[in-house]
Amino acid sequence: IYELTADIPYGISFIIDNTYTGYLLLFVEIGLALLLFVEERESGMLSLLLSKSMGRQQIAIAKLITLWMVSAFVCFLFYGMNFLFAWKFIGIGTLNRPIQTLTDFFYCPWELSVGVYLLIFFLFRILTEAILGTVFSWLGIFFKNGRITIGSSCVLFLVELLFSIYGSSWEKEITVEKATEIMDSKGYELGTI
Repeated sequence: IYELTADIPYGISFIIDNTYTGYLLLFVEIGLALLLFVEERESGMLSLLLSKSMGRQQIAIAKLITLWMVSAFVCFLFYGMNFLFAWKFIGIGTLNRPIQTLTDFFYCPWELSVGVYLLIFFLFRILTEAILGTVFSWLGIFFKNGRITIGSSCVLFLVELLFSIYGSSWEKEITVEKATEIMDSKGYELGTI
């Protein structure tokens, strides 16, 4: 039996709730989408690519896979730096302790360690960044113009920024508080899990 001692998760909260990392990743996604899907059309390289034996579908799939791989790498790099900073300067404790030792997750019904929770968080962040990159790529394909794509991406970013300032944004939906609400067993009926 593991004795639970409450721990205020400053280091874990820093890793998960660092909003600036999410915004930097959003800019990276916009840049990658523009580079892969708009820049080739504007520089005239797209016609050269389409003259190759690969079809349009294979080119599009290769670009999406490249976008997802680079997004995963950049996400790992940014959140890895958050992890290293929190580990070195704030402290994160041992990662094999139960998630219930963190004050925000005291009522979590699942037997997760803090390390497994962080791994799940990172995987969902990578998935989120891949989806955002795909959306920005579709904007680039739809508008067929770099300036319009940048403008529409900036409008989306400003709307997101305003939502985050005034309380509701997709970035805030994956914070510790939201995860706590999802994992809180106080509201569950007995036997429904």
